[in-house]
Amino acid sequence: MGDEHASRTPAQLTNRLRVVAAGYERVWRGRSLTLLSGRNFPLREELDELCACFAIGDSTDNRRSIIVDLACSEGLYGRRLADDGALIVAIDHSQAFLRRVLRRRQNRPMIAVRALAQHLPLRNGAVDGIAIGGSLNEIGDIDGAIREASRIAREGARLFSMSLTDATTRSGRLVQRIAGSSGIVFPTCESTLEYFESNNFIADIPVRKDRVVLRIAATKRSSSASQVGSA
Repeated sequence: MGDEHASRTPAQLTNRLRVVAAGYERVWRGRSLTLLSGRNFPLREELDELCACFAIGDSTDNRRSIIVDLACSEGLYGRRLADDGALIVAIDHSQAFLRRVLRRRQNRPMIAVRALAQHLPLRNGAVDGIAIGGSLNEIGDIDGAIREASRIAREGARLFSMSLTDATTRSGRLVQRIAGSSGIVFPTCESTLEYFESNNFIADIPVRKDRVVLRIAATKRSSSASQVGSA
Protein backbone atom coordinates (compact mmCIF):
# COMPACT_ATOMS: atom_id res chain seq x y z
CA MET A 1 0.00 0.00 0.00
CA GLY A 2 2.95 2.35 0.54
CA ASP A 3 1.76 5.78 1.65
CA GLU A 4 -1.73 5.23 0.21
CA HIS A 5 -4.66 4.58 2.53
CA ALA A 6 -8.29 3.66 1.95
CA SER A 7 -10.84 6.31 2.83
CA ARG A 8 -12.13 6.05 6.38
CA THR A 9 -15.82 5.90 5.56
CA PRO A 10 -17.93 3.50 7.63
CA ALA A 11 -18.30 1.26 4.56
CA GLN A 12 -14.54 1.03 4.04
CA LEU A 13 -13.82 0.51 7.73
CA THR A 14 -16.44 -2.24 7.96
CA ASN A 15 -14.73 -4.12 5.13
CA ARG A 16 -11.66 -4.55 7.32
CA LEU A 17 -13.53 -6.68 9.85
CA ARG A 18 -12.98 -10.44 9.76
CA VAL A 19 -16.60 -11.18 10.61
CA VAL A 20 -17.76 -9.13 7.62
CA ALA A 21 -15.32 -10.86 5.28
CA ALA A 22 -16.33 -14.29 6.60
CA GLY A 23 -20.05 -13.69 6.06
CA TYR A 24 -20.07 -11.62 2.88
CA GLU A 25 -20.60 -14.36 0.29
CA ARG A 26 -22.34 -16.81 2.59
CA VAL A 27 -24.94 -14.36 3.90
CA TRP A 28 -25.32 -11.56 1.37
CA ARG A 29 -23.73 -12.00 -2.04
CA GLY A 30 -25.80 -14.89 -3.35
CA ARG A 31 -29.11 -13.22 -2.45
CA SER A 32 -28.30 -9.59 -3.14
CA LEU A 33 -29.17 -9.27 -6.82
CA THR A 34 -32.53 -10.98 -6.38
CA LEU A 35 -33.37 -8.54 -3.58
CA LEU A 36 -32.14 -5.50 -5.50
CA SER A 37 -33.35 -6.30 -9.02
CA GLY A 38 -36.96 -7.17 -8.22
CA ARG A 39 -36.73 -10.54 -9.96
CA ASN A 40 -35.17 -13.94 -9.49
CA PHE A 41 -31.51 -13.20 -10.21
CA PRO A 42 -29.36 -16.19 -9.19
CA LEU A 43 -25.62 -15.88 -8.79
CA ARG A 44 -25.19 -18.35 -11.65
CA GLU A 45 -26.75 -15.87 -14.09
CA GLU A 46 -24.41 -13.08 -12.99
CA LEU A 47 -21.37 -15.32 -13.36
CA ASP A 48 -22.56 -16.46 -16.79
CA GLU A 49 -22.66 -12.80 -17.89
CA LEU A 50 -19.17 -12.33 -16.46
CA CYS A 51 -17.77 -15.29 -18.37
CA ALA A 52 -19.53 -14.31 -21.59
CA CYS A 53 -17.81 -10.92 -21.43
CA PHE A 54 -14.33 -12.44 -21.36
CA ALA A 55 -14.99 -15.63 -23.37
CA ILE A 56 -11.66 -17.02 -22.19
CA GLY A 57 -12.23 -20.49 -23.58
CA ASP A 58 -12.90 -19.10 -27.06
CA SER A 59 -9.48 -17.49 -27.43
CA THR A 60 -7.11 -18.88 -30.08
CA ASP A 61 -4.15 -17.41 -28.22
CA ASN A 62 -2.32 -20.04 -26.20
CA ARG A 63 -1.10 -17.39 -23.75
CA ARG A 64 -2.97 -17.40 -20.44
CA SER A 65 -5.14 -14.29 -19.98
CA ILE A 66 -4.26 -12.06 -17.04
CA ILE A 67 -7.37 -10.57 -15.41
CA VAL A 68 -7.60 -8.25 -12.42
CA ASP A 69 -10.42 -8.88 -9.95
CA LEU A 70 -10.58 -5.28 -8.74
CA ALA A 71 -11.77 -4.63 -5.17
CA CYS A 72 -12.24 -8.37 -5.12
CA SER A 73 -13.76 -9.04 -1.66
CA GLU A 74 -13.56 -12.85 -1.36
CA GLY A 75 -12.57 -13.26 -5.01
CA LEU A 76 -15.90 -14.49 -6.36
CA TYR A 77 -15.32 -13.23 -9.90
CA GLY A 78 -11.69 -14.23 -9.85
CA ARG A 79 -12.40 -17.82 -8.83
CA ARG A 80 -14.90 -18.25 -11.63
CA LEU A 81 -12.58 -16.78 -14.28
CA ALA A 82 -9.66 -18.83 -12.95
CA ASP A 83 -11.78 -21.95 -13.47
CA ASP A 84 -11.98 -20.92 -17.13
CA GLY A 85 -8.19 -20.74 -17.33
CA ALA A 86 -7.31 -17.11 -16.55
CA LEU A 87 -4.50 -15.99 -14.23
CA ILE A 88 -6.12 -13.75 -11.62
CA VAL A 89 -4.64 -10.80 -9.77
CA ALA A 90 -7.07 -10.29 -6.88
CA ILE A 91 -6.76 -6.76 -5.49
CA ASP A 92 -8.36 -5.30 -2.38
CA HIS A 93 -7.38 -2.91 0.44
CA SER A 94 -8.85 -5.20 3.11
CA GLN A 95 -6.47 -7.74 4.61
CA ALA A 96 -9.47 -9.61 6.03
CA PHE A 97 -10.92 -10.14 2.56
CA LEU A 98 -7.56 -11.03 1.03
CA ARG A 99 -7.11 -13.75 3.65
CA ARG A 100 -10.44 -15.14 2.46
CA VAL A 101 -9.15 -15.06 -1.14
CA LEU A 102 -6.11 -17.11 -0.16
CA ARG A 103 -8.23 -19.53 1.83
CA ARG A 104 -10.74 -20.09 -0.96
CA ARG A 105 -8.51 -20.11 -4.05
CA GLN A 106 -7.49 -23.78 -3.52
CA ASN A 107 -5.32 -24.70 -6.53
CA ARG A 108 -6.54 -21.89 -8.77
CA PRO A 109 -3.99 -19.53 -10.35
CA MET A 110 -4.79 -16.50 -8.18
CA ILE A 111 -2.44 -13.89 -6.71
CA ALA A 112 -3.69 -11.75 -3.81
CA VAL A 113 -2.42 -8.15 -3.73
CA ARG A 114 -3.21 -5.45 -1.15
CA ALA A 115 -3.61 -2.12 -2.93
CA LEU A 116 -6.06 0.67 -3.63
CA ALA A 117 -8.08 0.68 -6.84
CA GLN A 118 -6.79 4.21 -7.52
CA HIS A 119 -3.12 3.18 -7.10
CA LEU A 120 -2.52 -0.19 -8.75
CA PRO A 121 0.98 -1.74 -8.60
CA LEU A 122 0.89 -2.91 -12.22
CA ARG A 123 2.59 -1.54 -15.31
CA ASN A 124 0.82 0.14 -18.22
CA GLY A 125 -1.02 -2.26 -20.52
CA ALA A 126 -0.15 -5.26 -18.34
CA VAL A 127 -3.50 -7.06 -18.20
CA ASP A 128 -6.06 -8.55 -20.56
CA GLY A 129 -9.14 -7.81 -18.51
CA ILE A 130 -10.68 -6.12 -15.47
CA ALA A 131 -13.59 -7.47 -13.40
CA ILE A 132 -15.37 -5.28 -10.84
CA GLY A 133 -18.13 -6.93 -8.84
CA GLY A 134 -20.30 -4.56 -6.85
CA SER A 135 -17.46 -2.37 -5.60
CA LEU A 136 -17.79 0.86 -7.58
CA ASN A 137 -20.41 2.12 -5.13
CA GLU A 138 -18.01 2.18 -2.19
CA ILE A 139 -14.64 2.44 -3.87
CA GLY A 140 -14.24 6.17 -3.24
CA ASP A 141 -12.90 8.04 -6.27
CA ILE A 142 -14.70 6.17 -9.07
CA ASP A 143 -13.12 8.14 -11.90
CA GLY A 144 -9.66 7.60 -10.43
CA ALA A 145 -10.28 3.86 -10.15
CA ILE A 146 -11.49 3.53 -13.74
CA ARG A 147 -8.57 5.67 -14.93
CA GLU A 148 -6.18 3.24 -13.24
CA ALA A 149 -8.04 0.28 -14.75
CA SER A 150 -7.63 1.87 -18.17
CA ARG A 151 -3.92 2.47 -17.58
CA ILE A 152 -3.12 -1.15 -16.74
CA ALA A 153 -5.37 -2.62 -19.48
CA ARG A 154 -3.95 -3.33 -22.91
CA GLU A 155 -5.77 -2.12 -26.01
CA GLY A 156 -8.66 -4.47 -26.71
CA ALA A 157 -8.84 -5.64 -23.08
CA ARG A 158 -12.28 -6.54 -21.81
CA LEU A 159 -13.97 -5.18 -18.70
CA PHE A 160 -17.01 -6.36 -16.75
CA SER A 161 -18.64 -4.29 -14.02
CA MET A 162 -21.67 -4.89 -11.85
CA SER A 163 -22.76 -1.89 -9.78
CA LEU A 164 -25.85 -0.20 -8.38
CA THR A 165 -27.43 2.93 -9.85
CA ASP A 166 -29.71 5.52 -8.29
CA ALA A 167 -33.15 4.33 -7.22
CA THR A 168 -36.33 5.67 -8.80
CA THR A 169 -38.86 4.67 -6.14
CA ARG A 170 -39.48 6.61 -2.92
CA SER A 171 -38.56 3.66 -0.71
CA GLY A 172 -35.46 2.95 -2.78
CA ARG A 173 -34.28 6.56 -2.56
CA LEU A 174 -34.79 6.48 1.21
CA VAL A 175 -32.69 3.33 1.60
CA GLN A 176 -29.95 4.79 -0.60
CA ARG A 177 -29.99 8.04 1.36
CA ILE A 178 -29.40 6.08 4.56
CA ALA A 179 -26.66 4.00 2.91
CA GLY A 180 -25.07 7.20 1.63
CA SER A 181 -24.24 8.23 5.18
CA SER A 182 -21.80 5.30 5.31
CA GLY A 183 -19.92 6.46 2.22
CA ILE A 184 -21.76 4.40 -0.41
CA VAL A 185 -22.75 6.30 -3.56
CA PHE A 186 -25.30 5.49 -6.26
CA PRO A 187 -24.49 7.20 -9.58
CA THR A 188 -26.99 7.31 -12.41
CA CYS A 189 -26.66 4.79 -15.23
CA GLU A 190 -25.59 7.61 -17.55
CA SER A 191 -22.87 8.93 -15.24
CA THR A 192 -21.56 5.40 -14.63
CA LEU A 193 -21.25 4.86 -18.37
CA GLU A 194 -19.50 8.23 -18.65
CA TYR A 195 -16.84 7.13 -16.15
CA PHE A 196 -15.95 4.27 -18.49
CA GLU A 197 -16.34 6.20 -21.76
CA SER A 198 -14.12 9.06 -20.59
CA ASN A 199 -11.42 6.53 -19.68
CA ASN A 200 -11.41 4.75 -23.05
CA PHE A 201 -13.76 1.85 -22.31
CA ILE A 202 -16.51 1.41 -24.90
CA ALA A 203 -19.55 -0.37 -23.50
CA ASP A 204 -21.34 -3.11 -25.38
CA ILE A 205 -24.83 -1.99 -26.35
CA PRO A 206 -27.34 -2.54 -24.90
CA VAL A 207 -26.17 -2.54 -21.31
CA ARG A 208 -28.05 -4.79 -18.90
CA LYS A 209 -30.04 -3.15 -16.12
CA ASP A 210 -32.65 -4.58 -13.74
CA ARG A 211 -33.97 -1.82 -11.49
CA VAL A 212 -30.79 -0.56 -9.81
CA VAL A 213 -28.55 -3.48 -10.84
CA LEU A 214 -26.36 -2.37 -13.75
CA ARG A 215 -23.97 -4.62 -15.64
CA ILE A 216 -21.50 -3.20 -18.14
CA ALA A 217 -19.33 -5.19 -20.52
CA ALA A 218 -16.81 -3.02 -22.32
CA THR A 219 -13.65 -2.99 -24.44
CA LYS A 220 -10.57 -0.81 -24.00
CA ARG A 221 -10.25 1.18 -27.22
CA SER A 222 -6.96 2.13 -28.83
CA SER A 223 -5.29 5.46 -28.14
CA SER A 224 -5.63 6.42 -31.81
CA ALA A 225 -9.39 5.74 -31.71
CA SER A 226 -9.66 7.90 -28.60
CA GLN A 227 -7.85 10.77 -30.32
CA VAL A 228 -10.07 10.51 -33.40
CA GLY A 229 -13.19 10.50 -31.21
CA SER A 230 -12.09 13.57 -29.27
CA ALA A 231 -11.27 15.42 -32.49
